[in-house]
Amino acid sequence: MRRPLGRRDLRLGTGELITLRDEALRSKLTALRGKLLKRGDYAGLSRLGSVEAVGEALRNHPGYSAVIASLTAEQLRRVPLERRLIFSVTDDYRGVYRFVTDHQTRRLMDVFFMKYELRIVRTLLGNVFDGRPNDFDPEELGRETSARLGGRLPDLLAAKTLPGFVAALEGTAYYRPLAQAYREGASLFTLETQLELFYYLKLWNAANTRREKKDSELLKLFVGTEIDLKNIMRVYRSKRYYGMDAPRVYACLVPAGYNVHTSELKRVVESKEELPARKYKNVFTGDAGLERGYHAAMSETAARVYSGGADSSALILAYLYYKEREADNLISLIECVRYGLPTDMTMSYLRLPGDGAARNTNGAAN
Repeated sequence: MRRPLGRRDLRLGTGELITLRDEALRSKLTALRGKLLKRGDYAGLSRLGSVEAVGEALRNHPGYSAVIASLTAEQLRRVPLERRLIFSVTDDYRGVYRFVTDHQTRRLMDVFFMKYELRIVRTLLGNVFDGRPNDFDPEELGRETSARLGGRLPDLLAAKTLPGFVAALEGTAYYRPLAQAYREGASLFTLETQLELFYYLKLWNAANTRREKKDSELLKLFVGTEIDLKNIMRVYRSKRYYGMDAPRVYACLVPAGYNVHTSELKRVVESKEELPARKYKNVFTGDAGLERGYHAAMSETAARVYSGGADSSALILAYLYYKEREADNLISLIECVRYGLPTDMTMSYLRLPGDGAARNTNGAAN
């Protein structure tokens, strides 16, 4: 069985490792971005008659040929394809990581990788909470973990109770926030929220330790905008669907951000109406939906990073955002093809860069 990939694997490569400012890393990021699908590519895939046909088309695409190559024609079904699409994101992460020697950038990327691990932790946690079996392939999960979690996968997969699951994380970065949140009767929402808050605070702190001003500014723009948007969405959802009062809403928010400072957040949280945050007033409007507004804003923010950060480590995060979005769009497209939806309807379900974004007064995406 293939062993889980760990920290050592993330740093090994052939030839000399190079720094962020070397032309090779810029070329790597440019080449990766050039492989991203265009709107016409999505339209063409949506017109294919089956999931298998979509898989064959992706097998011949440079952005996915490596991860799909091992699948036989009989394996080109929805679930195996979706797993490979997720692998393509973490594989690209590792491909970029090998080019980075700067300690601060490595630290930033180590923290960023937690989002992929926490996706696994939250999925397994939800299964334990609901009493569903964790029948995942440890070898496959190993592609989405580093050394800090990979060695715990057997225990996490075997856990049948919440205390057992929390105990299996002891010694990892995720143990303390989960153990502190866990108590008898704690909801899954509470546990997942604490893990999310832990991640975003770690990422924000990593973004704020950059020595060089321009790099720091772009990182804070990208990470801080994401935190702002996540906080606003959390406020709206807490009020709309859970009827939460202000103290409970505050407990769900990341105590950090870029444009939404304490007084503005207080105004949005404590208003009896659903007020927009001033710097993001054009994001969550009409019937577009929270997720579509969020991704439109993040796509615009990533575009700003690309236009102003030729030497910034924020370029790495911006590219990975685009890649994550593409994988999610392909998963949605495969589901639409599976049900035989027409192209125009399929395209309406995708969240492509440039769809529905507006800019706020200071130029940041919203």
